[in-house]
Amino acid sequence: MRGKLASFYKYSTPGLDDQTVGSSAIKTPVNISTVRTTGIEIGLAYNSPETPFSGCVNGSIIHAYGSGLVTGGFLDILDDGPATDLDHDQRLSIVADVNYQPRDWFVNLKAIYGSGLTNGNPDGVAYKTGLFDFNTATHTPPSWIVNLGLGHTLHMSGGASFEPSLYVTNLLNNIHMIKGAYFSGASWEEPRNVVLRLAVHI
Repeated sequence: MRGKLASFYKYSTPGLDDQTVGSSAIKTPVNISTVRTTGIEIGLAYNSPETPFSGCVNGSIIHAYGSGLVTGGFLDILDDGPATDLDHDQRLSIVADVNYQPRDWFVNLKAIYGSGLTNGNPDGVAYKTGLFDFNTATHTPPSWIVNLGLGHTLHMSGGASFEPSLYVTNLLNNIHMIKGAYFSGASWEEPRNVVLRLAVHI
């Protein structure tokens, strides 16, 4: 069993972000007069050669906000005022991962929680700047995404092996808005995706 606890604080003047043209791959730097980022992360992992089970839990709470003039990019000079949550400001993130891997088998289940990125604040709600001020009115709704992977190894003559495996992302098909339009366009979660993989080792 291993544990980890970390924290950080970063003050940038100016802070740097990227602005994207719509949903294209065209990006250009944006300067924000002042950016403050604070975070706390905690993790716990288990792994033992005496059991086929292993797993980990990792959680973090991070706040990134900018204030003052916004210059560069494709925009006219703007003023973010006293505080604006930035594109990457998802306050709470949690990842839980459980693995079962006996001889010639593996099953992996991973759950990912996000408290929501900025929604672009279309209603002009005032921002709070504390680490635990979630500003829910200015962020997309929280979401859980569950991914599954499983596979088996079949041994053949001559030392060769055949490995079928199946991977399913967004197992529960949770379609939600990841983030609203801000420096880049709005984006949505990918729907359920199933991949069958067949590998032969000779």
